[in-house]
Amino acid sequence: MNKILQINLGGYALTIDEDAHQHLSAYLDDIRLQLSHHEGRDEIMRDIEMRLGELLSERLGARTIVSLADVEAAVEVMGKPEDFGSETSGATGSKSSHAKAFRPGRRFYRDENDAVIGGVCSGLAAYLGLNDPVWVRIVFVLLALISFGFWMPAYVLLWILVPPARTAAERLAMRGEMPNVENIVREAEQGAERFARKAEAFGQAAGSKVKAVSPSLAAGCASFFTRFLRGVAIFVALGLVLGLGTVWVAGTIAFFTGQPSIVLLSPLPIEASYVGFLNLFFLIGIPVLWLSLWLLRTIFRFQAPAWLGAGMAVLWLLNFISIVALATWGATQYRREGSFERTIDFSSMTSDTLFLRLEETTSTSSGRWQWTFAPGRGGCPAGVLSLVIERSESEHFEGSYTLYVRGASEAEAQAFANKLPFKAVLSGRTLTLPRQIALSEGGWLMRQAIVRVRVPEGKYIVFEEGVHRCVGAYYADEAYVARNNPGKAFQMTAFGLVCAHCAPDDYGDQEDKPVEHFRFEGSLNVDIVYDEKFSIYYPDNRSDASRISAVRHGHSLVLSAAEAEGKAPIRCIVHTPVFTSLVVKGQGQISIQGFEEGKSSIAATGPVHVRGLYQSEHLRVTLDDKARLDLLGEGHKLEAFVSNGAMLKASSWPVEAANVVATNYSEAYINAQRTDVRADASSKVFTVGSGAVQHF
Repeated sequence: MNKILQINLGGYALTIDEDAHQHLSAYLDDIRLQLSHHEGRDEIMRDIEMRLGELLSERLGARTIVSLADVEAAVEVMGKPEDFGSETSGATGSKSSHAKAFRPGRRFYRDENDAVIGGVCSGLAAYLGLNDPVWVRIVFVLLALISFGFWMPAYVLLWILVPPARTAAERLAMRGEMPNVENIVREAEQGAERFARKAEAFGQAAGSKVKAVSPSLAAGCASFFTRFLRGVAIFVALGLVLGLGTVWVAGTIAFFTGQPSIVLLSPLPIEASYVGFLNLFFLIGIPVLWLSLWLLRTIFRFQAPAWLGAGMAVLWLLNFISIVALATWGATQYRREGSFERTIDFSSMTSDTLFLRLEETTSTSSGRWQWTFAPGRGGCPAGVLSLVIERSESEHFEGSYTLYVRGASEAEAQAFANKLPFKAVLSGRTLTLPRQIALSEGGWLMRQAIVRVRVPEGKYIVFEEGVHRCVGAYYADEAYVARNNPGKAFQMTAFGLVCAHCAPDDYGDQEDKPVEHFRFEGSLNVDIVYDEKFSIYYPDNRSDASRISAVRHGHSLVLSAAEAEGKAPIRCIVHTPVFTSLVVKGQGQISIQGFEEGKSSIAATGPVHVRGLYQSEHLRVTLDDKARLDLLGEGHKLEAFVSNGAMLKASSWPVEAANVVATNYSEAYINAQRTDVRADASSKVFTVGSGAVQHF
């Protein structure tokens, strides 16, 4: 009869009979005696006990009690103490028979003893039977580059999911070696040597002695954080090498490919341009080379010569100083602005309508570079080509164009501008503007080309596709502008341009937006009243109300009434939340009430009386042919042009600044702190404030 004992063997809870326990204890005592002078005895004994516990648990199967036969079988696998060198006295004094040849299967662990980041590549190399993990690291780097970084999360997942090989038995299992007593002792000794070498290297780098410290949670977290930062640094360095290397190679190819055009694009002499390229070649190439060497040293343990790093730093600094000097020199070639102006001859123009267009794109057989004003779909890039439309004071079309160019001096800039092949050509009634310019030396210095066309009042101008995107002009009706209406005829009026053939449908489908632009024609009495929702109705439900036509599209409303002899103007009330512009032509009375706006405009022609009872920060007024406008409210700035017997009464509309022009028997009453007023002898302007009337 044997007693039954409960033991903990290497973390395995086992039930064992007394004979088996005595045999196991004697075996462990013999090993402990054999390792009595070994520095890592306690760690080795823990590994051996853990391996024995694993073997006994595997032999138990469905049984619950460890027998003597189980212990003897485990000892047979582990080996006798005398098998690894010394003579011992103990219960197992007889020499055991030679253990059967046994090769356990490999297990996948992370090898932290040979880790660059997390030991994944080292562990995988051991699992695959490779002596050098550098090949696995090369594969991981190539996969990261080929997948543009998408392979990196795979490494992180393996780092998280695969356990590290911490014990001697786990390190042996990682390499597929037999975890017996002899191999465990040998692995522990090699591990101690590795630790001693690392501790010595660390101590030399830090200048202090390494003391034995017990593992702790803080040390483990610090080690993980350090390795994680190293991994992030490696991935970032790989991305920089890939990105900068691509720029480096592409820039070199582009330089040699476009070499004939360097003289056209560079502000420096050709020799200095070559030096600048050489500087850029080294400024980008040296960081690529340095990052590559750092990756080789970190991942593959490659050691570059000590002088190479210092040499690259000195070379990079010299090239940086050179490129700064060249950039400063180049900036001096661009510091002054000059202009060149040329008049456009319209003396052969006999038509009342002027067509503006951009020339067709033509290919050049010489292969010279082209500076394109309107690339792609015929757009007009801002700041390059600008088309300004103004009202002519004469009865003829007039125009000019100005080229603005930068250079080292104003005279040099003007000389460059004079050489540019920019011409505006009038043929019949069509003015053609260049779409592109063949770059001559220094031609890239051109900053802007501004074309000004002055159109007589009553005549027309048509902006064809492409050039319509370049137009800047004053419009009497802001709802219909040239950039939204290519190919449509615009008439010049005293108020500015008006699209003569634009229908409401031309403005675009925006029914969800509020109505803010109004255009009235005919005999109408209209009240435009502020309200949160848009509505329109006719309070006088008479049969002749059918004479009015109301068309709304987007945020514009067009009301027109047919003339009928002896009929009174038709009354209409419009409610809307926004008021931006009004263009009215005809007769009747128009009222604007209750709005607070930023910028707005009112243009009236004919014997129509407009009353504005609202506020506007910036109001532009144009009155002609006996039109009258009464203002009550306040604003910040007022611009007014009254002519041909028109009247503006704004004495109850105080503003800070006013600019008023009155001609041909017109009258204006202004209330402003600062006033710029011009009036001819037939007109009368009365001001409240410091503004003075200037006659011309």
